[in-house]
Amino acid sequence: MNAKSTGTLPAKDIARVMQPVLVDLLGLALNGKQLHWHVQGRLFLPIHQRLDKVIKDARGFADEVAERLVALGVPGDGRPPTDSSALGRSPPGAHHRSAVQLVWGQTGVRLRPAHSRATATCRAQPVRCAAHGQWL
Repeated sequence: MNAKSTGTLPAKDIARVMQPVLVDLLGLALNGKQLHWHVQGRLFLPIHQRLDKVIKDARGFADEVAERLVALGVPGDGRPPTDSSALGRSPPGAHHRSAVQLVWGQTGVRLRPAHSRATATCRAQPVRCAAHGQWL
């Protein structure tokens, strides 16, 4: 058994199965959030609360799957395939410091123009958060 084996299946075979699971879990979290924003009606609160739990669980399970992939020596790829974001795509397998700098840098670049327009509304908090994340 090699260092990246899990007993009976080679790591690459397990990774091949786990990668789509990672994407599906992240998709579930994103779709759940989309629904969460648009819930209306008499059952708003219980549906809203249930979606919060589904989203939290999906993100948590996605973290577990991604960390397992990395432990197997395979960089998990959970980047959304959408082209509607101007942030661009982060490189797969980026190391922690460069990944954090890249993500916060991209976010800051996108939010900085909004900073001057931000008021005391809810738009101001994401801008402050992005600015804070850049200097951490």
